[in-house]
Amino acid sequence: MANKSIPELTALGRALVNEDLLIIRGFTEDKDLKLSFSQLVSAIAGSSMSAEQVRDLLESLAGTDRLDASAIKNLPDGLDLSGDIIDALEAANVPDTNNPFATLLDLPTTPQSGNRIITPGELVINSTTSATLTGLKWVWGGVIKTYTGNLVLTDSPTTPNNRFDIISVSAANTPLVETGTADPEPAVPNPATSGHIAVHTIYRPFNGEDSSQPTAPASVYSTKNQAGGQGDYAPIWQQSLKANSSYDFKIGFIGWASEYSASNSRPLNGYVAVNFVTKNSPIEIDSTRVKVQTNDISFESGDFVLVQTATAEATLLVKKTAYFQTLFFNFLGAKNSTVKDDSLLNLSAYDDLPAGDSYTSWNGRSFVPSTGTTINFDKPRTYGMNGTAVTGNLTIATAGADDSVMVKVLHNNSTEPTISVPGGVTKRLLSGEYVTDEDNVYLFIIDKDSAGDVKAVNYTITQNTL
Repeated sequence: MANKSIPELTALGRALVNEDLLIIRGFTEDKDLKLSFSQLVSAIAGSSMSAEQVRDLLESLAGTDRLDASAIKNLPDGLDLSGDIIDALEAANVPDTNNPFATLLDLPTTPQSGNRIITPGELVINSTTSATLTGLKWVWGGVIKTYTGNLVLTDSPTTPNNRFDIISVSAANTPLVETGTADPEPAVPNPATSGHIAVHTIYRPFNGEDSSQPTAPASVYSTKNQAGGQGDYAPIWQQSLKANSSYDFKIGFIGWASEYSASNSRPLNGYVAVNFVTKNSPIEIDSTRVKVQTNDISFESGDFVLVQTATAEATLLVKKTAYFQTLFFNFLGAKNSTVKDDSLLNLSAYDDLPAGDSYTSWNGRSFVPSTGTTINFDKPRTYGMNGTAVTGNLTIATAGADDSVMVKVLHNNSTEPTISVPGGVTKRLLSGEYVTDEDNVYLFIIDKDSAGDVKAVNYTITQNTL
């Protein structure tokens, strides 16, 4: 700290007011250790303290020493900090496992407290009677506890029964393995010992491989850990709505699956983007201004549903896509200020989809079932494929058209429909002919010019209903 004495720096630090303060968070399990500016500059003044040494100092603070630290950006001109600490603080813009600092944006909006899981660790099932748990960390009574070691399991159930076992923690220094009740369709047990927190759930089939699911750490939200109910829905986001307001947010998620492909079981891993605008009266989602879209390793649309669950209330629900599955999720990236930080729901159970106008998610690839006789090309769409063929004339709409998509229309009428196109757009029948009083499948694609304007609508007709 050239050019400034320790007393001068200390006095400077004490003179700063609250709005000049920035939290410098240690890269630790607790992630909320703080250091006063005067403590920081006194520690590194006249020396060259490395980033690792600063990290160690931050980790050693507790109680009344966990104070705010002055922001580097608010220091007066001419104050020379040591190169090591400058590098460490500037590196906070790209935190990683080698960086002792995290950015201010990474701070939780609500400090964590109480008994909780920091990280569930890695559970490896060695055999039907043995497992190894590595790197478990939890907080109990304000004390951080860790565990790495072997655990004894009760042997697998016998046919026709399956079983769920759980591993839980408490004030003890060793986790507890609790054996569930064997049944052809077993339930996930709660910790039998009062006050324990479940860390891992192990699925123990009588004739297959054991598999485990960790409990979400306190910084992540999750649905309720329960067996069965595949195809049911759990609410993960809900809040009251204001009139004429926009709600825009993304939720990142992972949902482990006990089975792949069997009974259409599949994992979930990606994000869901939600954008909608509310009406003035009544206060509800405007059906013409709402989009719910997923980017996911699974290929199906409809895994998330936005529902108008009450007047001035909307709820986002997720479908359970496996017999044994828990979804871990949290907000991802920027969100509109109208979306409340506390609108995510934790430990919601899976059940029937609630009543109300609903808007299912689209995966960006699949055909979207649609109704009416106006044919839109904003995404791949099907018309009349839900069991009731379209009748009447068709109108081609080119607003927001995407020339990479195809539209399918199932049509059945006593007369061939007229297909109307906007001015300047050419209509071209490439092959086939319409047969009255039979199911006719139209396949439509569009062509655009170099300016991006729709210039042609091409289509085929076949009596093959695909």
